[in-house]
Amino acid sequence: MRGRGSPRLGPAVLAVTLALTTASSINAESASISASVQVMPLAITLDLSDSVALVGEWVRARATVTNAGASRVSDVTVELRVDSSRVSVRGGVTTTISRLKPGQAASVLWSLCGTQEGNYVVLARATLDGASVDSEARLLTVSGQRRRGC
Repeated sequence: MRGRGSPRLGPAVLAVTLALTTASSINAESASISASVQVMPLAITLDLSDSVALVGEWVRARATVTNAGASRVSDVTVELRVDSSRVSVRGGVTTTISRLKPGQAASVLWSLCGTQEGNYVVLARATLDGASVDSEARLLTVSGQRRRGC
């Protein structure tokens, strides 16, 4: 079992391309298939400063993206995913990490504020070249009396 801060590696397959080549004859009985597989080099974790908050209380979310590959990557999009109709996010929910060297990690911070009582799933997504990897989901419980805030 992984600990709370352990990285979650994305699907091992970034893209699978299949090419089917058939013989030129309509009645051909043979075909060949070729495939190429690319590995997703990113890992992402998400931590919340508190998992329980009052309505109107700000909570910090931190996503850490690690380049687990052997090559430098560029333009990694990092997105916070949450029910934005009930949880306010200060600033934008999407940002871009311009470069990550092999083994390097970068963090993105957000401030969240629950506007209504409830339990909300929060996760972070890193996208590189059209393929994405998600963090483990975190549960934010918003309850109690309203505080000034969002």
